[in-house]
Amino acid sequence: MTCFPFLHRSHLGRVLSCAHSEPSRCFLPLLMLTGSVGEFISALPVAVAVSLSSSYIVAMLLTPLLCRFFIRKGLRGTGPGHETLQKRRFSFSPLEWMQSLYDGAIQFAMAHKKLTAAFGILVFVAGVALLPFLPSRFFPFAERNQFVIDVWMPEGTKIEATDAVLRRIEGELHEIPTIRDYAAFLGGSAPRFYYNVNPQEPAANYGQFLVNTSSAEETPVLVYRLRKQFAQTCPEAMVIVKELQQGTIMEAPVEVRVTGEDISKLKEIGGQVTGILRGTPGSAFVHEDYFGDSYSLAIDVDPEVANRLGFTNVSIARQLAGSFEGAPVSIFWEGDRAVDIVLRLDEARRQSFDNIRDAYLTGLLTGARVPLRELAHLKPEWQSSRIVRRNGMRTLTVRSHLAEGYLASEVLKKARPKISGLSLPSGYRIDYGGEEESRDETFSQMRNALIVSLAGIFLILMFEFQSFKQSLLVMVSIALALLGAVLGLIVTRNPFGFTAYVGFISLSGIVVRNAIILVDYINERRADGQAPEGAALDAGHRRLRPIFLTTMAAAVGVTPMIISGSSLWSPLASTIAVGLIFSMGSTLIVVPVLYVLLERRKVSPEAQEANS
Repeated sequence: MTCFPFLHRSHLGRVLSCAHSEPSRCFLPLLMLTGSVGEFISALPVAVAVSLSSSYIVAMLLTPLLCRFFIRKGLRGTGPGHETLQKRRFSFSPLEWMQSLYDGAIQFAMAHKKLTAAFGILVFVAGVALLPFLPSRFFPFAERNQFVIDVWMPEGTKIEATDAVLRRIEGELHEIPTIRDYAAFLGGSAPRFYYNVNPQEPAANYGQFLVNTSSAEETPVLVYRLRKQFAQTCPEAMVIVKELQQGTIMEAPVEVRVTGEDISKLKEIGGQVTGILRGTPGSAFVHEDYFGDSYSLAIDVDPEVANRLGFTNVSIARQLAGSFEGAPVSIFWEGDRAVDIVLRLDEARRQSFDNIRDAYLTGLLTGARVPLRELAHLKPEWQSSRIVRRNGMRTLTVRSHLAEGYLASEVLKKARPKISGLSLPSGYRIDYGGEEESRDETFSQMRNALIVSLAGIFLILMFEFQSFKQSLLVMVSIALALLGAVLGLIVTRNPFGFTAYVGFISLSGIVVRNAIILVDYINERRADGQAPEGAALDAGHRRLRPIFLTTMAAAVGVTPMIISGSSLWSPLASTIAVGLIFSMGSTLIVVPVLYVLLERRKVSPEAQEANS
């Protein structure tokens, strides 16, 4: 089989195993990710590992068998005039033109080894320098033909008033032709129909719509339009229109959390943060989670009078709650559903604050029956009906959604300096949630996954080459791919996020394959007695075509994801495609030169003289 003379090499299986295991080794550490992000990505590393293992078996067993049956003649003919025919056949071949161009470039690089090494360093530094300037978005929207509308009325609103607002919104949704259907939920939210939707607690002042549109492309357009529309048609309610999100669960892309003890102080600081976010370009629909203050009656019990008559704060609170809110006294069974029978005052006697002031209470010890006004001072005041705690601490969260065409990282980058400049009292602090928190938590795990994958690649290379220098040289191709990955995101106008990071992790396993092929062939030529420089030039010349073909096949394979414009998978595909192509060129030039620089001292004077 003259067409595949390398099939007879005894170490071919080991080289193919090394080349196939690198991408698998890069993907498998992604199984370390936890939470909803880990659940989202878990199928990808398993699928890639199984596919690569199957590919290795096919390459080692089936491909040689097919070559044996279908390839009867080698590429290098021996008949008369064959060489002239081959030259004529490939005189206009792009591969021949590329081969000629590469031969001239590698000759120049070998003649200027230090300049080439500096070029490799410059490529890596440029990639690192451009990375902070990339726009960042941790996870894109779900790209589904669905969105959610949350409706919050003021605290204490009767469910009938909430229903009236929902019916008004329902009427407007019915008039939009791009809405296919919708479902309304009064007093609670829909069951968990999507992994990233967090159901709300039942409440009389809350309602939700689950809306299905005619297509996924219509969803963002409707979301931005309805946010403005419902703010005008339902001013008495807080209507939150939002798309479904990928990744971790979060209420809004931008969240600023103020933690402290005093509620009034939290609201004061939260108001300052709200003002900053509302004045930040790209920030839309800013609101706090300490909303819906209610007008209530504060009861200040006179302890001396109450104790003398046999009343305690607990007994007073229980009697008032039973009289005005009701106390369950029995259960009525309606089929299989239990309905509480509640005992309370007649509706005419619980309509005003005067009814509370004149309410009669009975002392449990003395049996005295006195009106509440004789035991306590009553004072109407506004109170927080919704107090949210995080890790046991009172935490007010200011949330902001995004205007069309803006990213959360851009909005927070503009608002953070002003928020950091706020003067906070002792015991109060400001933290960031939303996309910022999700990115920090997940990227720390992904950094660990990247370290594990790089360590795994290096150990496999050590097993193959049994040389620390050569293994490190192959790893250089990963650094050379960084600039290409960054340029891929810039050219396709994709932000740097979770899938782009996954793309770079997978890219690090793919690009080392090219360096493995080069270094392995250089070692073969050196084993035949050739000097390092000659072996490096020969390896570049003979391995250009297989490296080019495999690289372009992989790059073209992910191109449909770029063309589709998917906000989830386009960053991953652009990172891999452009990173592969750029790394191919830099690896074919830089790696052979670095090999010569690293191994030149080991060559004997006789071999150098023979090579010259």
